[in-house]
Amino acid sequence: EVTVAESLLQHLHPFETTPSDSASPSDWKDCGDILLKLGDASSAIPYYERALKLSSRVQIGSTVLIAKKSDTILAAEVDCMEEGTADITFVESGEETVAKIKDIRLAVSLKESNLQVRVLLNLARCLLQIAEFDKYPLSRPSSYRQSAVLACSLAYTLLQQEQDEEDDVSTFHISSLLLRSKAQAGRAKWQASMNDVDQVLKYKPESKEGRKWRKELQGLIAQQDLANKKLVKGMCQWIKTATNEGDEDAVSENAVAAPKAIQKEKRTDSHSWPPNWITAVIVIFVAMW
Repeated sequence: EVTVAESLLQHLHPFETTPSDSASPSDWKDCGDILLKLGDASSAIPYYERALKLSSRVQIGSTVLIAKKSDTILAAEVDCMEEGTADITFVESGEETVAKIKDIRLAVSLKESNLQVRVLLNLARCLLQIAEFDKYPLSRPSSYRQSAVLACSLAYTLLQQEQDEEDDVSTFHISSLLLRSKAQAGRAKWQASMNDVDQVLKYKPESKEGRKWRKELQGLIAQQDLANKKLVKGMCQWIKTATNEGDEDAVSENAVAAPKAIQKEKRTDSHSWPPNWITAVIVIFVAMW
C-alpha cells in the first residue's frame, strides 16, 4: 500500500463505470488502448479479451488458429461443425483432423483481421508489463510471459495468412517477433528468443530496435552462462569438500576396527566411492541442469 497526493488521482472513464453491451470490437479495443496508455495494463486486458471474443466467430468455412504445440500456432479451415467439435483441414499440410471448439485459439475475421492483430499485440504488451511488476509467486510472471508468447504467435500467424509475398512484411510482423523474443527471454528460452530477433533482422536489417535488442539479448545470455558456470563450480567444490571429509572419517573408523576383518570389510564398503548420498546429489543436480 502507498500514499499518493489527491491531485494525482483521476476519475474513472465513463466506459469503466457503465460498459455498453452493444459496443463493437473496435470500441472495446479503443477502451483498452486508453487504459494501456495510462499505464493500467491489468485493467486494459479484459477490454482486449472482449474485443477478441466478439471478433472471433467459429463457423463453417472460416479460418481458425490452433495451438498444435505449446508455442506453435497453425492455421486451419473449418469444414464441418458438430456439437463441441469441428472437422478442420490444416492450411499448410492439408492434414484433416477433428478439433474441439474450445481448443481453437482464434477465428480469423475477414473484416477485422487488422484489428485482431493490433489487439493481440497490445494484449502481449499488457502481459509483459504485468510480468515485470508481479514478482510473487514466481510462477505467475512466467505464466504471463507464456501468454504473451501465445498472443504474439497468434498475431504473427494471422499476418502470415494475409501475406501475399514472402517479402511483404509490415511493422506488425516486426512488432510481433520482437515482443515474442522479449517474452521468450523472460522465460529463459534463449534460443527461441534469438531466433525471433534474427528473423526481425532478416526482414529488416536496418532495424535499430532489432539490433539494439539483439545486443542486449547477447548480454543476458552471457550473464546466464557466467552464472551457470559459477553454480557448477560451487557445486563441484562443495561435493569435493564433503567427499574429503567422508574419506577422513572412513580412515579413522577403519584404523580402529582393523583387528576385525569382517567389520573392516563392511565399513570399507559403506565408504566406497562415490558415497550413495553424493551420487544422489549429482543426479539431482544434473536433472535440474
